[in-house]
Amino acid sequence: MGGHLVTIQNEDELDAIRTELKDTNEGNHDFWLDINDIAKWGEFVSLATGMNPPFFKWHKLRPQVQIHQRCVHLRGGEMMDGKCSEQFLFICQLAVN
Repeated sequence: MGGHLVTIQNEDELDAIRTELKDTNEGNHDFWLDINDIAKWGEFVSLATGMNPPFFKWHKLRPQVQIHQRCVHLRGGEMMDGKCSEQFLFICQLAVN
């Protein structure tokens, strides 16, 4: 199918996601994003592309860059690093040609 976890491109895309989550009453949950620093500690990259994501909106206390917090999730419209083993919801994207 070609889909993967979402990589948020900019503030407008983040706002659209926040609005959608709010409208569906999902705004109080955490959602996995397509970003982690598993390959190199402290260097967050897209799982799909292996490149640095074009946009970050970190929570004011994040990233913590701790050895056990390697994957990025969205909480309340802000990005946080956390344990990859956490069970969160997820947002996927699919390229439309």
